[in-house]
Amino acid sequence: GRLRVHTEIQNNALTLPDYFTSRFDDQKKVLRIFSAVIILVFFAIYCASGMVAGARLFENLFGMSYTTAIWLSAIATISYVCIGGFLAISWTDTFQAGLMIFALLLTPIVTYLAIGDTTQFVTLIETARPHAFNIISDLSVVAVLSSMAWGLGYFGQPHILVRFMAADSVKSIPAA
Repeated sequence: GRLRVHTEIQNNALTLPDYFTSRFDDQKKVLRIFSAVIILVFFAIYCASGMVAGARLFENLFGMSYTTAIWLSAIATISYVCIGGFLAISWTDTFQAGLMIFALLLTPIVTYLAIGDTTQFVTLIETARPHAFNIISDLSVVAVLSSMAWGLGYFGQPHILVRFMAADSVKSIPAA
């Protein structure tokens, strides 16, 4: 809520570079350019890793070549961004959330129908991976800290922050 309040004060800034420029009265636009370059560099890496993951998924799931899968990922992403911008991204977020909920509900049902018994399911997992149900057995300190940094840092990423910044008002944030 605090970020949304400050964006209203700062001329309804919708991006972090806009916010920094307005908040710190950056007449020379140094903060705008610097923050935009930082976002561009790291977002390019972020997007590339997402496209690689999508291509690997299509490659393994549908048996298509990696190059074709990369092109399909790029075309899909560019299409929905060009067609509708922020609104299209909001719709894809909604679709993805629905898809994840569907998969979350369907996976245990399909697993139960395939195996038939929860005890047998647990036994199969323990046989394949003995420490699967011990969440801290093989984790190093670096793995724990990395997971915490990713989980806590996610909400500070620019593409997540703009969703809060674009809310109609502070009161609409919980509903969003």
